[in-house]
Amino acid sequence: MFYAVGKLLRRIGEMQVKLRRQALYDNITGLPNRQYLMDHLAKLTTGPEKVPFALLFVDLDNFKTVNDSAGHDAGDDLLRHIAGYLSTALDHSIAFRPSAGQLNIAARVGGDEFIQVVEGVDSREKAAQVAGQLLEGFKTANLSRYVEKYNVGLSIGVGLDPEDSENYHVLIK
Repeated sequence: MFYAVGKLLRRIGEMQVKLRRQALYDNITGLPNRQYLMDHLAKLTTGPEKVPFALLFVDLDNFKTVNDSAGHDAGDDLLRHIAGYLSTALDHSIAFRPSAGQLNIAARVGGDEFIQVVEGVDSREKAAQVAGQLLEGFKTANLSRYVEKYNVGLSIGVGLDPEDSENYHVLIK
């Protein structure tokens, strides 16, 4: 009886981990999803670790063209490449995998929309530098087949906490 109960409890624990992963992470890119991002931003803006940050809203230009011309498998491949790029493009980036000293966070929030949160950015100049770094790195990322064939690019909008707003919903808009 004890063996069966132990086995059942282990199985329940495994299922809980799997359900949490499905609820908080995007199944195509492996990045955190909108819900995980919102939870994190709520903690970041109200918790004792509150620090200024830049919220970069990254939109993938001409993504629809890739899906329409090459199919959804190619679109999914492009999304995975973009996710990989965003999760490693800046110093100390680890794609929203929680760890001590985490500074930069990437999350997929829509079809071709991502949010990059960069903690410690407290001026427009630094935010512009970070956005410029993302755009420059994109030119040399391993995405040339999409850039050349479909004219894929990035558009980035930037909001600063607390300078532009202390409400992360406003920054996202």
